[in-house]
Amino acid sequence: MHRVKYIYSLFYIILLLALTGCASKMTFIAHTDQSIDMDFSLALGKELSKMLSQSSNNGPIFSAEEIQSAFEDSDFKGIKVSSPSNDSLNITGTLNPSSTRYANGVKTSDFITCTYNSLTVRINTKSIQTLIKTLPEDASSYADIFMAPIFTGEAMSKQEYRDMIASVYGEDMAKTLDKSTIDIILAPPAGRKIAKTVFSDTNKAKATSSRAIISIEVLDFLSNTKDQSYSISW
Repeated sequence: MHRVKYIYSLFYIILLLALTGCASKMTFIAHTDQSIDMDFSLALGKELSKMLSQSSNNGPIFSAEEIQSAFEDSDFKGIKVSSPSNDSLNITGTLNPSSTRYANGVKTSDFITCTYNSLTVRINTKSIQTLIKTLPEDASSYADIFMAPIFTGEAMSKQEYRDMIASVYGEDMAKTLDKSTIDIILAPPAGRKIAKTVFSDTNKAKATSSRAIISIEVLDFLSNTKDQSYSISW
């Protein structure tokens, strides 16, 4: 059970990246002890809410209680989960990514690492695909809805993927994804200033001395099959 919950906890973080609508933000704040405070907020758009609600037989899209349970006995501590409305979700907690705990060869530090002077978030596509394959049917169903290359490993251009979404779910859904972005915010420990940034795509990022913001288009994320990395150092 502990291994299953560990897999779930990783999966929910990745799923948050995919299930983005009108407003989605992921904040990671580094600490000098190499732990990371995290704050995720997600609000689905009308089209995504409708689609996901149908996939759950018109039941609640998010179960705060189940998600909270999924993080138990994982690398994530002090987790607080809330779903203020049917289409929104908030998760806060602290992560120690230096753990060596594995789930089918995948560990949290495949996605997030913090050293004494750096913080890095990675989109590790191989590890994502490994996790998807290990999930039970009920948990993987949301990922299946998207039929996304990042989950399946199938090569497909951004336009090809958009066209597929439009043909399966309609043009309104494709337009929703067109305008949806994921904001990933990286911040150094209190009292430290960012000295250097290394981003896979600098066109999508901006930084000040106190934080870096990476805005990733959802269609880019879902159609991506290559690893991406975003790092700050102080």
